[in-house]
Amino acid sequence: MNGREIIKAIMEQRDISNIEYAKELGITRAAIWDRLDTKKSRKDIPVSMLSTMAKVLGYKVVVVPTDFEVKCGYLVDN
Repeated sequence: MNGREIIKAIMEQRDISNIEYAKELGITRAAIWDRLDTKKSRKDIPVSMLSTMAKVLGYKVVVVPTDFEVKCGYLVDN
């Protein structure tokens, strides 16, 4: 999964709409759509932005050694 896919999965799991999430982040609907649009061929969300977006959803970004087994949460694999 990439950062966008992880944020979208958490939003879906928690039944949070783009509009609600944009309000929580203090950004416009257009901005949240742009951040989460997986159809655009561009780089993924920068780590600093992913961290801010995850924090609003009650998650945090953690960097661990590659041989560490992730037992819960989401793994960025690209």
